[in-house]
Amino acid sequence: LRGRLLAECVRVVALLARMFGHVEPQGVVQPMYVSVVVTCPGSRIGKVIGPGGSGLRHLWRLARVRAHVPREALENGDREIQLTGTPEQVQQAQHIMVQMMSQP
Repeated sequence: LRGRLLAECVRVVALLARMFGHVEPQGVVQPMYVSVVVTCPGSRIGKVIGPGGSGLRHLWRLARVRAHVPREALENGDREIQLTGTPEQVQQAQHIMVQMMSQP
């Protein structure tokens, strides 16, 4: 019975590792994170950042994604925003950002 239980636990951990990321030596499943750089028109960056960074905090609350905005603009005036999180979190954050940029 103990051997079957151990084999089942190993199978479940392997399945979780394939679904959610990789397994550390201690058997802890770590999520798979990605970083995506999104370009935002310079005229709309204020909508994403928000007053005092409130827009970036809004992204964190809704999508649980980390957003980094370098202070330097690109040559054409656009700004880059680096989003880091799980693929699902980053995708959700991109949709939220499109909504934020389209606000008047």
